[in-house]
Order: sequence, then C-alpha cells, then structure tokens
Amino acid sequence: MKNKTGILIIAGAVIALSAAIFIFTGPARGFTHPTFPPPTGTVGPMPVINGGTGASTAAGARNNLGAAAAGANSDITSLSPLNGTLQVFGQLKLNNLLTLDVSASAPATCNSSNNGSVYFNSTDNNIYYCNSSVWKVAGGVAPSEPQNLSAVPGGYNSNVISWQQPAVSGDSPITNYLIYRSTSMNPTALYATLGNVLSYTDSAAGTTTYYYRVTARNAVGEGAYSGNLLVTPPGNGKYIFVTNGEYNGALNYLSGADAKCQSEASAAGLQGTYKAWLSDSATNASSRLTHSTAPYVLPNGPIVANSWIGLTSGANLLSPVNRNASGIQVSDYYVWTATNTDGTYRAHWNNTTYDSCQNWTIPVCDIGGVGTGGGYGWSGFSSSSWTYYGDGISCCASLRLYCLQQ
Repeated sequence: MKNKTGILIIAGAVIALSAAIFIFTGPARGFTHPTFPPPTGTVGPMPVINGGTGASTAAGARNNLGAAAAGANSDITSLSPLNGTLQVFGQLKLNNLLTLDVSASAPATCNSSNNGSVYFNSTDNNIYYCNSSVWKVAGGVAPSEPQNLSAVPGGYNSNVISWQQPAVSGDSPITNYLIYRSTSMNPTALYATLGNVLSYTDSAAGTTTYYYRVTARNAVGEGAYSGNLLVTPPGNGKYIFVTNGEYNGALNYLSGADAKCQSEASAAGLQGTYKAWLSDSATNASSRLTHSTAPYVLPNGPIVANSWIGLTSGANLLSPVNRNASGIQVSDYYVWTATNTDGTYRAHWNNTTYDSCQNWTIPVCDIGGVGTGGGYGWSGFSSSSWTYYGDGISCCASLRLYCLQQ
C-alpha cells in the first residue's frame, strides 16, 4: 500500500525508498538480527583479515595472536606470558613498562640465532644484549687500562710479564686480559688472550727484544691499552743483578753471600744457580765463578758485558749493574766486593788482621781499637769503580752484593 509521501508500508515495516533507508519498527517474519562485537573494549570476534584475532575471548586471542595477518593490528588489553616466540612485524608500541627476562646468568647461548636478544642480569643489575657471539652490557663502560706492567725474564728464551688490575673495572667484572706484542712501540697485533689473570709467560721470546701492551675486557668490551713494556730476554746469556738487601760484614763467609744471592734470585723467579761477585783473603772471585762466553744481562734490562772477558777486562761495562733480580732499577749504592776488575782479591788498605771483615764473619766497626773493613764498589758506575770504588769501609756498614748466574 502506498501513501502520498512515497513510503511503502509492508507488514509493519516502513521503507523510505527515496533515501534507501530501511527502518524496522518490528521484526518481520523469518528475519534474524545481525550480530555485532560486544562493546566491552577487550577482545572482539573481528575476523583475522580485518586485523582481529579471530577470537571472542582474551584467552582465545592469545592463542590466535600469531595468526594475525602481516601488517594488521592486533589490539588486546591483557596478555599473559607467552611460551614461545612472539613475532611483531613493524612497530611495537607500549603504553606501559616492558619487563625483560631476569636471570643471574645468560639464559641462552649467544649465537647468530639469538642475535639482538636481551635480558636483565640480576647479579650485576645490567641489561645484556647478544651480538651474535658474546653477551655484552648495553650502554656500559669497558675497563680502563691495566697498571704497572713489569717483566722478569723467566729463563732462556722466555719472559714473564705481570701487571695490576685496572683502576676502573667497568660496568661488569673483567673476564679477559689481552696481550699485544711487537718489535716496535705501540703493538696492535693481538698475541695472546688470557682469562682473569695478572701474569703471562711468553715462552717464545727467543733472543728478540719485544714491546708488550695489555688490555682488559669485560662484557661491555675491550678497554684501553696499557703503556709499553720493553723486554730483552737473555737468550743463552747469564743474569747479573744487585741485591735489594743490604748486609753488614758478617755475611757468613763467601758461601753465606752466595746464599743471599740465590735467595733473591729464587724469590724473583729466576732460574739457575747464583753466586756473589766477592773475594776473600783465600779465594779470588775469578776462581770460584763460572766464566761465561755468553752475555751478562740485567733482568728486564740491557746487556752489561758480552762475556766474562768483557766483564773482567777493565774496560767500561755496557751498562751499570743497577737492577735487582726482579728487573727493577734500584738506587745507586755501595756494594761489597773486595775484588779488582779482573776478578782477583783486593786487600783492605789498613791492615790484614780484619781484612774483608775477617773473611766476611764480623759485623763490628772495630775490635780493640783496630778498624775493620772490606773493599767495595758503587752500583751506579760503568767504569772500573763498579767493583773497586774504595779499599775499605767498616764492617758495621750495610752494603749490597752483586750476583751472577752460574
């Protein structure tokens, strides 16, 4: 039936034809209402192709989240922990906090499969990321340079290098020290990688003089270079050094002086047998010491003489004997010798009764008004005064000793 307004009324339904608007004032027979998403703001049953999850509950959405089409949006307000991998194509925006996995150590091996992964370390409170091979602290600080490098030749053809830990260890514990070696200053070629240790034995030094530098590494990365350390190994030479200790004239004979040399050499890690450059009224130094045909070398230092002949010729030494068994240069000082440059005994100028501190057994300055004494040298000289600086000094004085490897 049609009225004057152009509206068609059929079975209780009014249809405005000109506006193409369907207005239902009541259900028609056989007609079913369409179903719309619930207005809850959580999860709707939007089809997957329209960016939904294809589920009508939060639990269903979590299960189907990975089925969302690439590039589509998946909007949920509640997401429980997932067991597995959540892949996001494009940009992930969070309106609140992102909480990382917390672990006292790396939860997985850092390799190419885990490249870019991150976790929070509960031990040192740092965020670590995987760079395809090593877990590193994100935005952290590497160690500063190792300190106080020193070296003691550890025997023929080898050097023992030691150092102290950096002043700043960085944002995570030190894990490695790296050794750099070259025949020129400032070596940059990596020679050895160590654990968290403070010394290294270079058993392949041979007779070559090398420069060494050391760096420290933690989870952030490698720190700065240390200073250069120059080391000259002895090769097949013999060590010569001056003692740290200072002793009065009661050395307990020549053998007691030898024992003092051996003790300091062993404490410094030097190999071999050591005796004192020392004579008494019965024995010349030249008759009790080995005459080496190889160079005499200071620990961690230059050559003193090219052989026994060079040591005893009376010519200037190539270097003064001014380093101890650890290769550390000591202050110049008096040294008991009672020995001429050729290795023979040099008598005390004053008398013979208490000469050479009565064969190195008395510690007093005089006996019954008679002075005691022994011949001495000076460790700061390369001239003949290295062994003969004066004819006598009182036996109550404390002097050093020269020590030679046999």
